[in-house]
Amino acid sequence: MKINEGKALLLFTGILTGILLSIFIINTTSKPAIILTYQQYQKYNSEANELKSEIKGLYKDKNDLVKKLSNYYKSNQKNKSVTDTLRKELDEIKLFAGKCKVQGTGIMIVIDDRHDYINNEQIMSYITHNTDILRVVNELRNAGAEAISVNGKRITDRTAITCEGPIIMVNGEYIVPPFEILAIGDPEALQYALSLPESHISLLKDRGLYVKIVKKDRITIDELSQKFTVEYMKNIE
Repeated sequence: MKINEGKALLLFTGILTGILLSIFIINTTSKPAIILTYQQYQKYNSEANELKSEIKGLYKDKNDLVKKLSNYYKSNQKNKSVTDTLRKELDEIKLFAGKCKVQGTGIMIVIDDRHDYINNEQIMSYITHNTDILRVVNELRNAGAEAISVNGKRITDRTAITCEGPIIMVNGEYIVPPFEILAIGDPEALQYALSLPESHISLLKDRGLYVKIVKKDRITIDELSQKFTVEYMKNIE
């Protein structure tokens, strides 16, 4: 009997397919479904709700921490701004109180006694007095000088310029002629104020004293060396 090759091939393919399908079914067995009791369901459901509540609480804590961190940064910026303002005010106070070394444009004034006098009766007019230095300092202040020194001694609003016999004292320290006065400010304005006919510098020139005024692009004035103590005044709240 002659066998039909096409039918034989189809039969072989069917048998092979069946074998492979059987092997696949055998090797891919699924897990059996777990059937929970009512008590187990309640237990797992309660645990799930607790986890959900815990997660919700963690999210709330996270949001609170983020909010606190944001407020901290804002507060830190505010405190930094206040600190910077206070530091700036302190620097300005120290600047005008003479508590720091300063530099700027200004003028240099040199005043010296007259040494070629003949009439001894007028000798008091030929020497430099503490009142002369004080008046020149006041004229410089009125002309806008921001810092002044006399023979290296810083002049402030509490500076005492006194006469001790033939010697002038600045805050208890002796200074002798020639007197070098440095003033930081607008050089043109300072020089103009001292060149007026009614200025004390003009009077010193009339008395025959040596006076020299030089404008400077850079003047350096040291900080106040003396320390003042407060004994009587107190703050009023």
